[in-house]
Amino acid sequence: MSPRSRTLVTMGALAALIIVVALLRGHQRGAAAAPGDQASAPPRVQTASVRIGDIAQEVRGEGRVVAAPGGMAALSFSEAGRIASVNVHVGQHVAAGEAMASLDLSTVSAAANGNVQPLTVQQQATQERLDVAKRELERAQRLARSPGSELSPEAAQVRQDQARLAGDRSALAREQILFKGGVAALKDVEAARQQVALDEAALAADRAKLPDSLLQARQAYAQAVSDAAASGASLALARRGESNATLRSSIDGVVTALERNPGEWADAGAVVATVVNPSSAQLSVALPGDQAAVVEAGDPVRADGISGRVLRVVRPLDPTTQMGQAVVAFDLTPKTALGSVLLVEIETGVRRGVTLVPVSAVVQDPADGEYDVFVRNAKGSFDSVKVEVGWSRRGWEEVHSRSIKAGVTVATYGSYELLATGN
Repeated sequence: MSPRSRTLVTMGALAALIIVVALLRGHQRGAAAAPGDQASAPPRVQTASVRIGDIAQEVRGEGRVVAAPGGMAALSFSEAGRIASVNVHVGQHVAAGEAMASLDLSTVSAAANGNVQPLTVQQQATQERLDVAKRELERAQRLARSPGSELSPEAAQVRQDQARLAGDRSALAREQILFKGGVAALKDVEAARQQVALDEAALAADRAKLPDSLLQARQAYAQAVSDAAASGASLALARRGESNATLRSSIDGVVTALERNPGEWADAGAVVATVVNPSSAQLSVALPGDQAAVVEAGDPVRADGISGRVLRVVRPLDPTTQMGQAVVAFDLTPKTALGSVLLVEIETGVRRGVTLVPVSAVVQDPADGEYDVFVRNAKGSFDSVKVEVGWSRRGWEEVHSRSIKAGVTVATYGSYELLATGN
């Protein structure tokens, strides 16, 4: 049974009781008084004028102030450790990325406890060696493509041996020609041949000393790359650990809770601080199924003087046994704290230019269950007029009857007495 029906049933029962009491009193007065004294004075009533106006249908309930999705951040460390410092206090505004607390690095994992500064120096040194190895590799590659453009000391010695050998071979050939012509002696030819043999032996020895410059350059570069990668990984791990030991806000907002103090232990994932963006506050209103059925997105809302509009409605599968929910967005950021409970009025429709009377002017006749309004006539007494009722709001009731027009005077308090006495 709706609140409206319960109210009308109660008022009907009261009317019936008043009628019974009035009849009993009338019977008693009739038995004791003379026939000329049977007429009693009319009941004293209060009146009001009928007006034309607008009336809104409302759903009333209670709503809880909550944070919108993304408007609240429960912050925790990704690694366990002892709290070294807390840099904020409850009620303080923080920006996204702002440091709020930090862990003692000596109590966290080895990765977080790495020395960032020495690792930074080491990484810079390995990077410099990598740069040198890269230049040497590029030089060796150029030498491989153009052997005469640049010479190592070993290569220069081989080049000298080759030039010496070529000269001595020419001298041997010349001595052989002169020997055949009878000009040179045999011993000169043998001496020239022996010198060529010595040159060939020296060239072979020096060639054996020649390094494979390109292979060595490639090996040196590969080692430098490996060293630089290992150093960079160690530094990145230490930096990540140091970053994990600092708790930063993920949103702009206000600190609403601090769960740990300096010196206390914080487990990984345990909430240390909560930050809420006040501008993200919403109102969550629980509604019975029949009320949720008439609420629509966009309906205006009033909650303790704060205005807003319905964002969305969640209707229950079974309106008779389950509750629905309306989510309300405020027009302005409320000053009320999260979790506060507010009285809510949701306007689900407006009827304009309807006939309105005070709620107290409408009475239900227990004899037929219909609704009556007592209208003052030209003689100053009141006539009962049957009406159909509509919406009611803030003490005013919508009624429909051809006999009730704007400006007409109707009875308010005292209407049930009029009903009981038949006036």
